[in-house]
Amino acid sequence: MKRIELKLEKPIDSVTLFREIIGRAAPDRPFSLDEMRKRVRILNAFDRLIPDAPYLDLEDADYDVLMSAVVTTPYNIATAQVLAIVDAVIDAKAPPMPDPPVVTDNPA
Repeated sequence: MKRIELKLEKPIDSVTLFREIIGRAAPDRPFSLDEMRKRVRILNAFDRLIPDAPYLDLEDADYDVLMSAVVTTPYNIATAQVLAIVDAVIDAKAPPMPDPPVVTDNPA
């Protein structure tokens, strides 16, 4: 699993940019049905986000689809904001593990 930090600043926020990237096929390579299903899974994950969520957790297979789309998409805009959104995908790491429960020898 990978955790992607979402950039929420306007005019271009992470969710808007990712929806555009995931929803658009390359002009010379339309989606296969299998690829469309994979991308719709990611779009559904965005639909389940709470408003202003600070991050998105994706299973590794879904992350790989998003990563592939992000690195192969030709961008028609060059801004620090878009680069920060793209870098958040490239730099995604596994979410932190929860702290283990504290065990004591004294049952009380």
